[in-house]
Amino acid sequence: MKVLKKMFIFIGLFLVILMIVIFMSNIENIGNPKVKDVLENNPDADLIQLDGLIYLNLTLDSKDEQVYEKQEQIGEIKKKTHKTWWFGNLYATKLPKGTKVYTTDRNGYSKGDAPFVIVVELNKEIVAYHALIEG
Repeated sequence: MKVLKKMFIFIGLFLVILMIVIFMSNIENIGNPKVKDVLENNPDADLIQLDGLIYLNLTLDSKDEQVYEKQEQIGEIKKKTHKTWWFGNLYATKLPKGTKVYTTDRNGYSKGDAPFVIVVELNKEIVAYHALIEG
């Protein structure tokens, strides 16, 4: 009798855990967009990744005349790639390797505290990239 009771408890726990796993797997991945998400919808997107955030060059689409000033240098583009696997920090889809990336925040940049807007200087022109933040 004790063995049968333990077996029912075990099967019950197993079913509860299985239902939780199935429920959790059906929840959509809520959060900031990933490189793969953006490139699926726009394969020609001009992106940079910094601190896990994706930045998009909105220059061509934007009517915004706001001028951004480069402040502290964050780093340089490490790699130009369209491969979404292992797309790391300071990787870009359009910018060449070695392009310097700057913050627009006058308080500077701290790793892990990515600004909303970053800029690069291309052909002596400042190009702004805006963070794609869900919410």
